[in-house]
Amino acid sequence: MNNEDPTKVEELLDFTNYRIHPSQKKFHVFHFARADQACFFENLLIEHKVEYERHNDNKDNGLVYYFAIHKKFFKEVEKLNNMAIGQYRSKFIANPSMRWIIIAIGALALTLAIIGYLKSH
Repeated sequence: MNNEDPTKVEELLDFTNYRIHPSQKKFHVFHFARADQACFFENLLIEHKVEYERHNDNKDNGLVYYFAIHKKFFKEVEKLNNMAIGQYRSKFIANPSMRWIIIAIGALALTLAIIGYLKSH
């Protein structure tokens, strides 16, 4: 039987950057590994007058920025979080030529699928 900690497995499968605070369930903790995202997020919190607590922690991979937000602000802050992440997101396929090649291959495959469907009926 596997004796792995279920919370560690859960963290591996969770793609969000927030969790419910482990000891104070009325708070959500948002975390950022990039200073530019953390600063942008903090500015959004200030701009929207959301109360928060900030904590920076030195981890193995560098500095991690934590923001504790009361759960009554969660829906609003979740949108701000998405804005902060989206502001600094890199493109999925950075090379424009490669993007167009993939789009062309996808369009060709879709066209062939439609032609195949129409010929079989």
